[in-house]
Amino acid sequence: MTDEKPPEDKVAMSNVASLAEAARKRTRKKKSASSGGETQDDDRPEIRIVNGEVPRVLDEADKALGGRDPTIYAQQARLVRIVAFDGDDTGEKFIHRQPGSITIQQVISAHLVDRLAYVARWKRYDSRVGDWIATDVPKKIADSFVARAGAWKHVPALTGVVEAPTLRMDGSVLDRPGYDAASGIYFAGKLPADYIAPPEKPTREQARQALDTIWDAVSDFPVVGPEDRASMIAGMLTALLRRSLPSAPMTCITAPMPGTGKSKVVDVMAVVATGRKATVMSLGKDDAEAEKRLHAALLSGSTIINLDNIDRPLYSDVLCQALTQETMKVRPLGASDEVMVSPNRSFFATGNNLDIRGDLKRRVVLVRLDAKMERPEQRKFARDVVDVVTERRGELITACLTIVRAYIAADCPTVDASPYGGFEGWDVWCRRPLIWLDIPDPLLSSEEVRAEDPDIALQRSLFAAWNRAFEQEAVTASDIAQRATEATRGGDGQSVYSNPDLHEAMLAACGEKITSKRFGYWLRRHQMRVCDGYRLERAGFDLHSKIAKWRLVSLTAAGNAGNGG
Repeated sequence: MTDEKPPEDKVAMSNVASLAEAARKRTRKKKSASSGGETQDDDRPEIRIVNGEVPRVLDEADKALGGRDPTIYAQQARLVRIVAFDGDDTGEKFIHRQPGSITIQQVISAHLVDRLAYVARWKRYDSRVGDWIATDVPKKIADSFVARAGAWKHVPALTGVVEAPTLRMDGSVLDRPGYDAASGIYFAGKLPADYIAPPEKPTREQARQALDTIWDAVSDFPVVGPEDRASMIAGMLTALLRRSLPSAPMTCITAPMPGTGKSKVVDVMAVVATGRKATVMSLGKDDAEAEKRLHAALLSGSTIINLDNIDRPLYSDVLCQALTQETMKVRPLGASDEVMVSPNRSFFATGNNLDIRGDLKRRVVLVRLDAKMERPEQRKFARDVVDVVTERRGELITACLTIVRAYIAADCPTVDASPYGGFEGWDVWCRRPLIWLDIPDPLLSSEEVRAEDPDIALQRSLFAAWNRAFEQEAVTASDIAQRATEATRGGDGQSVYSNPDLHEAMLAACGEKITSKRFGYWLRRHQMRVCDGYRLERAGFDLHSKIAKWRLVSLTAAGNAGNGG
């Protein structure tokens, strides 16, 4: 005899597999020879197929499927089923999943024929015998049912799948395995052995003790400052609560050297949320490839996605959408039509000296690691942090939920932090509770991303040189290009630019060569942007050339003028 417990990935797989088995057991009865293949005391509803009555047949199929099959769900405008990844090759070479990982698969007509046969007795009228006889589910019925996208009345809606206790949108605890009708969340697997439900109304002191528990578990990571450990804890909260949050920023882990522990940080958060290491994905060599891979990852329904070892500038319109939107359209690989999905999963990214650009920079929480040594991979530790977190998983889940519920129980007290537009729900659940417990703002580290952003640095230098050259005069792109390229011949025969700072900034904005056309594109992309107290605005058109004019407006001067009036 042994007291060993099965691994949690096997528990999750068996939990999901039991859905189909439960449906089969409800309809598997003792056969009766006199019933023509039907079973005695078969309580499945009877659906009669009649030409011209397809809507009625579909309505009855909808009711039977929704009431009797725990394996089929509606997600946006598609039917899906929950599947545990068994480790076999899925053809997605760019995504590496751990065995037991829970995924979402779209239901095809062939599978639906099988499920509809389990939940109802299908009959057609046979004029030869003058009676209704058993028949197979017509494929056209299954096709039509799938095509009723978004119009299913009885199939339960699936918000997402979790593998750990979480919070519903109203702040209540969801820790019962199975489908939760109130939230639309399916809890796969079972409760960790050491999990204890958090108190109904935890105190601030209980929240502090919970924070100490988490802090101890992640204390081995060589963070740059305490704000980075706060960012790490915020990432752990995000991984647990993401299914109930309308939006959430991406947690990015960066370090100057390989082997510092970036991927381990993500694995720690993934183990808390799922019981296994994170699903890892590479972005590919270009933006088009990255978009295809992100679409595939969003369709799969993975709880956590780690964009691992990013070695190029990180920016993506698809990723920006996935972080801020409650729904978005994606295109399956090899398909022409788009489908609607809920991108409510936790995104992480790792890389050496991550370079985050564009709109993505305001959508990230940064964790900075630095072992301050040449070969950080050679460090020795008394314990493996992933093993520690695995052993203490239930305790850490309880601690995370306790922190958030304590802040909610205290009526979400005001803290010294600016709003985080676009991520209001995340701000209340994953950021402000930590500040309330007197640890640094998890967003402090992210200020480094904005400060080092090349586009902002360019705006800053260009606005400063522009203001020196023109102040607030309205000028065209051609006027600025001409002023930037004004030069005299030096004693050594080299050009000496009259406005070297403006020339350098314009060259960076235009690329290889300064032209009014290229700079015009830059101006249109950056209009109404504010940087260092100046805003770039349109200023009408030149009367002769009909070309747009631009000017820098000093917001400080405008504010003073308004106050004086």
